[in-house]
Amino acid sequence: MAPLTPLAKTCNPPYTSPMHTNLDLQSIKEDLEQLLYKAAEIARRGFESEHKDTQTKSDANDVVTKYDIEINDLIVDHLRENYPDFSIISEESPTLSGTSDYSFVIDPIDGTRNFTRGVPIFFTGIGIAKDEQAIFSITRSEEHTSELQSPDHLVCRLLLEKK
Repeated sequence: MAPLTPLAKTCNPPYTSPMHTNLDLQSIKEDLEQLLYKAAEIARRGFESEHKDTQTKSDANDVVTKYDIEINDLIVDHLRENYPDFSIISEESPTLSGTSDYSFVIDPIDGTRNFTRGVPIFFTGIGIAKDEQAIFSITRSEEHTSELQSPDHLVCRLLLEKK
């Protein structure tokens, strides 16, 4: 596999919406890029491991590995420490409610079935929403980090729908 490199790709001009002027989204984006880089190290270690400790959740197609949990814990701990007022919605843990209108939405490994089968098509995703309306998402796959700030905020919206 290629070495991990913190590449960033911005899909749209950064954060021009006046709705979010009281929030430093650029700093949050930079922080999330670094956090996803750390999460990618765990994912790489897990992907290369023969022992992923896979368990089923709701059915045989809904699986979780110890690496989903490890990445989830890394992200949730970081977000809780650095953004204590934000809610945190994660696929792998109960929702943590905050006092802010903002939420982080997390999928530690989207594509866990591929991950468990040795198919390198998976990513870690973190979105930010305000009042359950997606603002932006940032993802880290094996190859790159991408910021997605499209009109429909697809990744963040999909993560919100999973909750």
